[in-house]
This record gives sequence, structure tokens and C-alpha cells, in this order.
Amino acid sequence: MGRKVFIAALGIALSVAAIAFAVSPIATAFTKCTDQIDYAGDPRSNAEINSIGASTGQCPTPMSQQYGLPGLVDGAVEGAACYNWQRFPFGQTSNGSQMICAGQGDGTGIWVRAIPIIGVRQIGSPCASEQQYGAQSPDGAPLVCDVSSGWVPN
Repeated sequence: MGRKVFIAALGIALSVAAIAFAVSPIATAFTKCTDQIDYAGDPRSNAEINSIGASTGQCPTPMSQQYGLPGLVDGAVEGAACYNWQRFPFGQTSNGSQMICAGQGDGTGIWVRAIPIIGVRQIGSPCASEQQYGAQSPDGAPLVCDVSSGWVPN
């Protein structure tokens, strides 16, 4: 009997400890993205990565030099506030829908659905075969295709 009571008490104690752990707040107010995620191989500097995280409230998705869209914010929520509408404005929802942080003219932005984004393109480069897409310049400006002018800032 004593052994059963001990085992039951131990189980209750472990359950209470697990609940207390699950609701405990994070110890630090702000942890840099580069301290939370491995960005090895990412062509962006740590300062740029952390700046994106600080301005959007979310760490950008790591990218290799061969693949990816610089500054892409993972976990964007349609209609939620965002602050990266001037540079690296693209995000994706948890289910993969492409979003863009749209400036509202008052210093704020909100996530809205974007046309399909095909990657990084140079401003002025030809785009006639890609006119139904959006792109991003190497320095993070959103681009649209103007068949006569090529990729232009949007």
C-alpha cells in the first residue's frame, strides 16, 4: 500500500511540475534571432538578420546562398501588423501562402496576400516571360514586372 501511495504522489508531483514548466514565461525579454536559430550558410549578416527579427517580431527563415528569398518572414498572419514594408517585405503563412507587408501610410503595415514571388531579380532586368509574378531586388525592394522596362520597384 505504501508503495502505491508513493508512486501516485510521484505522478502527481511530476504532473504539477510539467504544468508549471509549460506556463512559465521566457526568461529574457528579447533574444536575438541568431541566438535562437542556426543561420550557418545564410548570406545575410547577423546584424541584418537580427534587424529583420526586431522590426517584424519574427525571425526570418534561414536561407542558403543557393536558394531562398532573403528576409522571408515565416509565420506571417493575414491582417496582422508588420513593420518591414520598405525592405524584405515578403512572408509566408504557416500553410505556405505568400504574403507581403503592405505599408498603410501612417508608419504601420499589415500582412496581405501577395502575387506569386519567384525570387531575387535585378532592377531593370528583362521579365517578359515572368510578368505574372513578383520578385525582390538583392537589397530587399519588392519588384513588379513592366514588360517594356523590366523589373521595377513597386
